[in-house]
Amino acid sequence: MVEEERKGRWWGSLILELCSCTLRDRLKMVGRLADDEAAFVTKSLAETLREMHNLGVVHRDMKLENVLLTHPAQPYEVKLSDFGVATDRADEMHHLCGTPGYMSPDVLRAGEGGWPKYYTQAVDVWGLGLILYELVSGRVAFPEYHSDYVESLLKSVDNVEFALDWSDVSSEAKDLIMGMLEVYPSRRLTVEQVLGHPWIVNNTSELFTRNLICKIM
Repeated sequence: MVEEERKGRWWGSLILELCSCTLRDRLKMVGRLADDEAAFVTKSLAETLREMHNLGVVHRDMKLENVLLTHPAQPYEVKLSDFGVATDRADEMHHLCGTPGYMSPDVLRAGEGGWPKYYTQAVDVWGLGLILYELVSGRVAFPEYHSDYVESLLKSVDNVEFALDWSDVSSEAKDLIMGMLEVYPSRRLTVEQVLGHPWIVNNTSELFTRNLICKIM
């Protein structure tokens, strides 16, 4: 934070580190990530969400474009960015916000058809699950290309296992992703359960952990 006086008024400037690319850019370069790299990116983001959620902050717009990398190739640091729709207010946890294709069913249906009016921190786990699916499959889960997108998405999220292509995804990774993409938030994995999942643990190494550090930007 840098403060300076201009024309009798004090101004503050926040200086941030310049990042090389987004996680989307990285995926475009390599097609899809190997399990160890994908696991550590996921772990890093999950650890960041844990810290945020402990502070009562929900991101509400988890997607590859909002994950910044300090370098386009390993080793790099991972930084979660764009807190434009993030909130720490429980009374705001019913607004329709985020990016179509990454919105969870509890956001899309808040207050409708018997769904709770207010959603929870579990919406970030859904978004992280879609990020992980893209990393290990190289495919966007719910592309936006048709006029009845929201209606189609609602039908798809009710049956995620059959809506997605799992041909390039290991059974262990699929098990984790399916747990993160549970339609009902009460059944969805928590951030702690994501961090403790065998696929995350088994693809963790001390060296890679030192090279992949997630920070909030």
